[in-house]
Amino acid sequence: MNPLTRKTMGFIAVFLVLFSLCPSSILASPVSSWQGYKDVEELPEIDTIPDPFQFFDVRNDPNGDGVVSTPAEWENRRQEIRELVQRYWLGYRWETPEESVTGATYPTYEPNEIALGFDWPPFFYATRYNLGEEFQKLADRLLEETVEVREITNAGLGDVVASAGPASDADEAQAMAIELWNAGYALPYVFFGVTSYAKLVDYTGPITEPPGLTRPVTYYQVTVEREETNASETFRIYLTLPDAAQRLQAWGDANAAVPVVIDIGSTLSAAQVQVLNEQGYGYVRFNPTDIYADSQSQNPNRDGLYTRLYPYNKDEYEYASGALMAWGWAVSQIITALSRPTEYDPESTWGEELRIDPTRTLVTGHSRYGKSAIFAAAFDDRIGIVLASEPGGSGIQSYRYKVEGKIFNFNVYPKADRVYGKTEIPTVSYGGGTSWFPENAGQFVNKDNRLPFDSSDIVALIAPRLFLATTGIDAHWLGNEGAVAAIQAAAEVYEYIGSNDTERYNIAIRARQSDHLLYNRDLPFMIAIMDREFKQGPEDQVLHVQDLFPAGSDTLGNISYPARDYANVSDMTSHPFDINSSYLPWSHPNKYTLWTKQENILTGYPAVIEAHSDAPSVVLILPDKRQIVGESAGDGRFIFRLSGDQTLYGRYELRTAGADKANKSVFFSAVSLADALRHATSKGDEGEENRLIGFSSRLANDRNDPPIILVDGQPVTLSFTPERFKEEETTLLEYGIQFHDKLFARIATEGWDASKAFHIRNLKFVSIQGFTFEISFGNIYASAGNNGKDGASLFTQPISWNVERYNNGPAPVWPEIPDNLAEKQALLNGEEIIRPEAPAPKPSNFQATVEQVEYVRGASSPEIVITFAQKLDVREFGIGLNVSDWTTSWEDEGRKLKLTLADEHPDVDQVNIILFRLKDLEGNLLPGPKYLTVTVPSDVEEPDDGGGLPGGDSPQQGSGSGSQTDDDEAKPVIIDPEQLPEAEDGKRHVVLDPEHSDFRIPGETANALGDDSLLLQYGQWRLELDNASLLALLGTEGATQEGDNGLDLHMNIVSEDETEELIRESIREWGDQVEVRVTGPALEVILHRSSEDGKSEEIDSFDVPVTLSIPVPEGADPDLLGIYLITKDGDLVYVGGELRDGMLVVKMSRPGRYVLLEYERSYSDVSDEHWAYKAIRIASARHLMNGLPDGSFAPGDAMTRAQLVAIITRAMKLQASGGTPFQDVEPGSWYAEAIAAAYEAGIVNGKAPELFGPNDTITREEAAVMLVRAYEKLFGEIKVTSGYAYKDADQISPWAYEAVMKARELGLMVGKGADRFDPQDLVTRAEGAQLIVNFLSLLIS
Repeated sequence: MNPLTRKTMGFIAVFLVLFSLCPSSILASPVSSWQGYKDVEELPEIDTIPDPFQFFDVRNDPNGDGVVSTPAEWENRRQEIRELVQRYWLGYRWETPEESVTGATYPTYEPNEIALGFDWPPFFYATRYNLGEEFQKLADRLLEETVEVREITNAGLGDVVASAGPASDADEAQAMAIELWNAGYALPYVFFGVTSYAKLVDYTGPITEPPGLTRPVTYYQVTVEREETNASETFRIYLTLPDAAQRLQAWGDANAAVPVVIDIGSTLSAAQVQVLNEQGYGYVRFNPTDIYADSQSQNPNRDGLYTRLYPYNKDEYEYASGALMAWGWAVSQIITALSRPTEYDPESTWGEELRIDPTRTLVTGHSRYGKSAIFAAAFDDRIGIVLASEPGGSGIQSYRYKVEGKIFNFNVYPKADRVYGKTEIPTVSYGGGTSWFPENAGQFVNKDNRLPFDSSDIVALIAPRLFLATTGIDAHWLGNEGAVAAIQAAAEVYEYIGSNDTERYNIAIRARQSDHLLYNRDLPFMIAIMDREFKQGPEDQVLHVQDLFPAGSDTLGNISYPARDYANVSDMTSHPFDINSSYLPWSHPNKYTLWTKQENILTGYPAVIEAHSDAPSVVLILPDKRQIVGESAGDGRFIFRLSGDQTLYGRYELRTAGADKANKSVFFSAVSLADALRHATSKGDEGEENRLIGFSSRLANDRNDPPIILVDGQPVTLSFTPERFKEEETTLLEYGIQFHDKLFARIATEGWDASKAFHIRNLKFVSIQGFTFEISFGNIYASAGNNGKDGASLFTQPISWNVERYNNGPAPVWPEIPDNLAEKQALLNGEEIIRPEAPAPKPSNFQATVEQVEYVRGASSPEIVITFAQKLDVREFGIGLNVSDWTTSWEDEGRKLKLTLADEHPDVDQVNIILFRLKDLEGNLLPGPKYLTVTVPSDVEEPDDGGGLPGGDSPQQGSGSGSQTDDDEAKPVIIDPEQLPEAEDGKRHVVLDPEHSDFRIPGETANALGDDSLLLQYGQWRLELDNASLLALLGTEGATQEGDNGLDLHMNIVSEDETEELIRESIREWGDQVEVRVTGPALEVILHRSSEDGKSEEIDSFDVPVTLSIPVPEGADPDLLGIYLITKDGDLVYVGGELRDGMLVVKMSRPGRYVLLEYERSYSDVSDEHWAYKAIRIASARHLMNGLPDGSFAPGDAMTRAQLVAIITRAMKLQASGGTPFQDVEPGSWYAEAIAAAYEAGIVNGKAPELFGPNDTITREEAAVMLVRAYEKLFGEIKVTSGYAYKDADQISPWAYEAVMKARELGLMVGKGADRFDPQDLVTRAEGAQLIVNFLSLLIS
């Protein structure tokens, strides 16, 4: 098995990148700048991408104004940038005289060896075999024994496929060895600790005679001499050139001198090189480490050909060069060697000998070598084209544009649905302690914004020659957005100095999903560029991208796109995000400037946009193409004030409007509140395990207005600079907060448990104007192990909802179509491929709803009190307010959230509240933000008694057909206690007229009922009040008299259409796997308690539950039916539903709107043929069990003890009044209340006095004990009357035996066939569903 596949090479590439970023005392002692150049502290801080048209030193500007004012003047600025890059960053680049460079070709022999595994000394060494020696060893073995050849599998060696031996003589042994060799004789080697096998025939092809100990080879070598020191050094290059037929096909001449790709390293795969040759192009590569060592350490190895010619000395400018510059220098020496005569043939050049045209070259490299490819072309104008493959930091990633902590909101591949970790900020990642740069670069560590240039300036040195870069979307350290920003900046230079449209648009970047490789899908773009430059001629300047890899294994990037034409190179650009235009506040001299800090605004909400421009006017183009002219505010500022109906979802264009210069456009988007507030956690990169919490919106905080970070209520230190190793325990990122390892080590040492919380206050976002936020996280894991790194992946619960609508920026479709082989085939067959606008919502079992929002005037400060229907985890919350300062506290065991405002008189008419993180006690997170409002009462008004979602109905209003409009109809219908009908089955049945909605129940009705109950029928709905519940509602304990308190009952039928509208959003949040059907109109119930003096008090809960029932509609599925409460904000709360005599019956504990629904949840792994399909369906409809986040149910997975207890307590509606004695039941955990309730009810006792084992799997006998105890809690002890005995009764534990027998008696558990109970078997989730359905059937039987 040979693991060196493209996927494996991707792993290696990522490993090499991350290894190079390991903390190896990277901060070498900085040295001062070179004489005559400013030290770093004297350089200005520039936080945006610097203007390439501004001279660093005005003395370098021929006209003295310090600004590039003509394309010709760019050459002066270009030379200045080259000098700055050498002085401050990459080191000096020797201009080696051409006459000192020669090339040579000579044949020789080398050992016939293969290298297996990964060879990267001194860290990894390959296993080497000489094929001739190994053949002889095989033949020698065959003289002595039988040798087997086995199949190679992923698990190692498999079945025997051939065998031979022992041989009778040497000739027979040789023949047998040839036979076994060709059959797949393999040798072992170790690859990253794993033993693998390589078939030797894969390296030789089928053989007919023994391989030799050596093999003929042609060496191609470049020799560089340094005359003043008499030094001479040689390095080898490797050629793969088109054959005569390929040259004839491509160029019409079998002897044509071909353009060549020079590869720094081995960017192209063998298959890609083969295609390159087929297109008529040559390929040259060399080993960069032959030129200069690739080393990361405090004292890096700098050995190589370059430093042997020009010995490294950090204190002498001409001898202080880094590897990145030296690797690019080697490319120039190859071109020079190809352009010059050889020593053995002075009449022709080496290029002519090899039939290579060195005047037509493309340089490429990947990752670190991609950086060097850029630098090679930046300093050598002979290079015509650059393909920089994922060069990342110090390559194309801007040194200043940062997006750390940002969450992807575009349509991503699954592995990329995450946040950006640390990007390759050049000096932070490398800066010192690496051979890539001279020590001088170390002075910019943590001071990247003082570099007097940016990556865009270096790319601009290549203009107007062709430049194409790739970057990998989910290889987040590459800094994809910063790379796009840098290319856009460099494109300004291309546009300015290009002599025609071809040159002006000769730059592009392609962002795509990647495992950090150059893919087959990338190569056709490179070849199309080469074809235009080298083949097509001026009459055809179109880029013809061919389908060069029409089929493949359908793995990432192995196929190419269908053939497509591009008008210019810039049209090849592809990326799914717009950049923040404030990083480019300049334009080229002939174009207006334009920028805004806005990246996103909220759709449906008013917004104010401020644009900055030197143009006379700026217009804003909305997604529906409406245009708004900006209001000039002076100083180049233009203001746009958008109403809620103008903030449409989609992409907005700001465009200058002027006639003196070229106009400019920048873009931003309107997104939903949910998409603006997505938040997630991530483990850090760069060899560390730092954790971070990231957001989808850029933070508005800075060092002048920082967030406040509290850990267990205590403030922690916060850094505002990007260095990797720092004293502070947290860092403010552009899109989030990073928590460093030392923080976790400290709190773990001091004593940490998951009941404590991380808390961030005063959090502000650019896109959510006028709001301040706070967020708190519980369930934080901290360990002092490995210096705080242990358990980084357990940081806290990740993002709780998917993006509501993809924001793909400029990409009309993302990912590009086709993205895989199936899509490609469908497209070629004429089928339409449609990308979804959004992913399916994440399934959520979070059902806690907002019952009430109140503005309460406190003794000193006003309070906003939010009451929830269920208890919540008080450690987990995210809140935003349109006021700036408040304190948060919880009451009523997590049901009431109290926000105490710092300002006694807030300067707003209403307080707007955004809830974006809540967690229930079972660990379910809020599946999306909620927006609430509460009115701030004036000083002369009574306090407002509540609030709700904007536009939501208040229960007092009513909106059904029973509304009354005239004075007579407004009077309530009185239910006369003296005219009640005779009781039937203990019920006084009163049918109410649905034309009315208000009814009065006098207090003396309770006396009139006696032992009967009052059954009120309103349409199909029935409300039953017995004597106890009626007295409780009246607020009296004994008999009532005439004139005492009465009840005002408001009932209203809500139509099916209105009901569907009310609950549409709640149903959507349940996800695509849930189908909900409204089976009839909803009922609205409101109750007031009134007294003789005319005072009325609304009743918001029932101390004694009231029975509500409705007939099962014809055609409805009773298994799926349930009665739900519709809360004020449209959420659905499952109340229950027992089927009794054709009626669905529940106990209601509060008034509100109730609706009968069919709830059907499907699962990807449960078909209607599954044995437990019906039980799983019922348990899901009763909201007792739900699936997993991936949409499956996992019916075969084992249940835990906590899970079964939680299901039983839900079914029994048990509530806990206290805690448990179990030390392993953590207070606040999702199962704590259920276990406490079951413990109080006597259903569970634990596995030991202080241990419950909540996460232990549960056996069948344990389940029997719990279920029987639950049954007996409700119905009393039962007797076992049967003498039945299971065949495996001896395996049932003594403490469980009686319960197992009772479970059989009840029909709860009847064994597993063949008269066995299997007591020690684990209960699966499917079995758990069946058990709870059996239990439910007993409750209503």
